[in-house]
Amino acid sequence: MSCRLFLAFCLCLGACAIMMARELPGRDALIVLGIFSTALCFKNALRPLGFFLFGFCWAGWQAHSVIDNRVPESFLGQDLTLSVTVHNLVKRDSDRLVFDAILEERAPEIYREISEKKVRLSWYGDTPNMAIGERWRLVVRLKRPRGYRNKTSFDYERYLFAKQITAKGYVLKGQRLESESALTPAGRHIFRPFISVLDEHSGVLGHGSMIRALGIGDRSEISTAQWSLLRRVGLSHLVAISGLHIGLAALWISAPAAGALRAMPQITTGIPRIFLAALVGVGVAYIYADVAGFPVSALRAYLMAAAALTAMALLRRIGLETILAACMVLMVILDPLVVSLPGFWLSVAAVWLISHALRYRQKPMKGDSTFPQHRSFRLLKKVHVGFIDLIRVQLFLFFGLIPILAFYGFPIPIAGPLVNLAAVPIFTLLIIPLIFLAVFGGSLIGEHGIRLVLEGADFLIEVVLGVARWVSNFEGALIAPSMFLACMSLVGVALWALLYLRDKKLTLVLALISIVWFSLSERGESTLAPGEFSITTFDVGQGLAVLIQTSGHDVLYDTGPQFSDFAPVVEPLRHSLQTRGKNSLDVLIASHAAQDHFGAGVRVMKDFKPRTFFSGEPQKTGGKHCAPDLNWTFDRVSFLFIQPEAGDRVSANDRSCVLLVSGPYGTALFTGDIERRMEYRLLRRSGALLEVDVLQIPHHGSKTSSARDFLAATRPQIGLLSRGAKNRFGHPHEDVLSRYAALETLVLDTARVGRIDLISRLSGWEVEDFAETSQRFYHSIP
Repeated sequence: MSCRLFLAFCLCLGACAIMMARELPGRDALIVLGIFSTALCFKNALRPLGFFLFGFCWAGWQAHSVIDNRVPESFLGQDLTLSVTVHNLVKRDSDRLVFDAILEERAPEIYREISEKKVRLSWYGDTPNMAIGERWRLVVRLKRPRGYRNKTSFDYERYLFAKQITAKGYVLKGQRLESESALTPAGRHIFRPFISVLDEHSGVLGHGSMIRALGIGDRSEISTAQWSLLRRVGLSHLVAISGLHIGLAALWISAPAAGALRAMPQITTGIPRIFLAALVGVGVAYIYADVAGFPVSALRAYLMAAAALTAMALLRRIGLETILAACMVLMVILDPLVVSLPGFWLSVAAVWLISHALRYRQKPMKGDSTFPQHRSFRLLKKVHVGFIDLIRVQLFLFFGLIPILAFYGFPIPIAGPLVNLAAVPIFTLLIIPLIFLAVFGGSLIGEHGIRLVLEGADFLIEVVLGVARWVSNFEGALIAPSMFLACMSLVGVALWALLYLRDKKLTLVLALISIVWFSLSERGESTLAPGEFSITTFDVGQGLAVLIQTSGHDVLYDTGPQFSDFAPVVEPLRHSLQTRGKNSLDVLIASHAAQDHFGAGVRVMKDFKPRTFFSGEPQKTGGKHCAPDLNWTFDRVSFLFIQPEAGDRVSANDRSCVLLVSGPYGTALFTGDIERRMEYRLLRRSGALLEVDVLQIPHHGSKTSSARDFLAATRPQIGLLSRGAKNRFGHPHEDVLSRYAALETLVLDTARVGRIDLISRLSGWEVEDFAETSQRFYHSIP
């Protein structure tokens, strides 16, 4: 790694490190530290530290700007009638539209404070067609962004903060004001005739959504199932507007431009023809990336092209690593917070790995007698060398990107190199050129030609996806991500840097990062002895999902909700199981069939294959009935259902399975959504068993539950409250909280502290929550 690239790497690490801070340093502290870091940059030995600190300070300053520019609290939670401009490509799910918008209300004085702020909006129900750059008059209701605060690699709030989105909301109604505005990307106007080609034909193609993504970067219509398939086989990078697409777009325009300039020598008298052609190509790359909304990978590709053009204008020959370093520095200067996103590191690392993979290429030598000196044999030799290069590149990318993928929580596709070996040439040499031919050459090939070309591209995509489906069905097609895998794979990259690159500086930095990652991963693990058990209450919003673990077994009580194809419980549950080297459940319990308790049930059963399944409403969910007095023991910890027989007139909530967990060192009671009527029946039937250490607060703290007599019998030390922040039901009720306060019960609320971890040990209950261990400054936005 060159010195310039190493310093740029340290600068980016510093910008990324700010997002790990629990408290954001004040502006004065950042100024002082920034001056100090600038001084260090002039000391050779301390220059990497100076760049790291400077990146930290610059990103911290930008974070202050985002916080200062947030939507004021007084505008949240009320209906606002606003004029907005659609800021990026609209994502269409099965039941809603999701888009970012710029608030541009100018007339009413009351709205001046929120003008020019970016928000993310959802529009449910019968939604209209909407495009980037359009102006709309919308009635919206905003709230502060909040993700599911669990101990997983992906942090939704960090992602939104890096995108400078400080409010979310939903649309109640709206109408279009203008089809375009001043904020419409310039490329949208220029490419409008070409975009219309895809608008006319993509709807009748089997993979029209992917063709739109490859042609103009519009990935909004790619279904969740398609995304899941692409990720399972490592092909998701092919439908993102990246360096491949930017390079091909620039090549398709700059090559004809160079030919046209050859016929006009008077224009190139004082300026080299190759420079003018490259200038045209870079201009097209900018427009093309602008149409796609400048995602991170496209911005990186464009900045590298611009840096190469600048070097050409200055008559300087610079290496790829220097160009990459300039690109990284520019990205930190332009938007330092985006450096914390996985797209930045995956894009930069991929370019660096490809450059090193091609250093080992076998170039055909003049006079090589291996093959006769016939044109066809020379072509065969070039194809052979290119195939070897492609294999080497895929292997470098597979092993080199594992640390980044694992750190950010992406699964690692085992078959990725093999599938990409076939898919990359097909996409690069056939599919993308065919789409570009239809989009940019439509006037030459006519309407019939456009249809045939796009149908050919659609057929090739189906062939690739057919192979991908076959590969993805194999057991073990994915390696689950973990912090341990990330740091171990990073150690491997560090050894490669030491043994083959002879780069001691890079080896030292990677070794330090791996040590920090290893310490973090080790801190999160805890072993259980026989008789001990842990309770993990996941943050799933308005719902319930609790994982109960003994030394060797795992029981999940409820699964929480599911929204379209997204289930909040899946990733944190997978993470919790994988830390113990497992990928399945022993027992799954559905307290009852309500969507907020068993909405993700089918998904959990498919992904985690529980050996036993109990339910309070088996006629609706399947499984065995959690019959009263049914019990079992795992590792000296007993599990017992204690609810009375439901009967015919009992409500769905009162059919909830009531589970008593008892170990030598503690007890816990899980109640689902039972209400007062069932609480009193429990008192009469099992009153002697009800006094416990931990109580899952019934029905999310509803005023219909937690009767005084019931609480007097249970007398819990700790109350687990699982609910959504500012939920529409008003949970928990103030009277209910006052009853727990009167008993001096410690109420732990997922809406306030995120995921909650309890462990019953001989020494007593260990209590830990997300707010205590993992909360960052961007979570603290009120």
